[in-house]
Amino acid sequence: MEVKDRVDKEYYILIKKVFKWVILSILLAIPIGIVVGLYNRILTAANSFRKEHELLILFLPIAGVIITFMYLRTKRNAY
Repeated sequence: MEVKDRVDKEYYILIKKVFKWVILSILLAIPIGIVVGLYNRILTAANSFRKEHELLILFLPIAGVIITFMYLRTKRNAY
């Protein structure tokens, strides 16, 4: 009878630990899912903006040259 009680107690402890980890997983999955969903929406909006304004992509090298010139002109370091 003593062995059966010990097995029952170990089984109860195992079930308790599994339940704890399931609850913790659910509690972490909810905010992570919200953040991933927001990131997806922001990424979709950024891609839509980029597709609607293709000239911005073409003028990025010119903006880079202007920014480099400004750094050189003011003798500032980017670090």
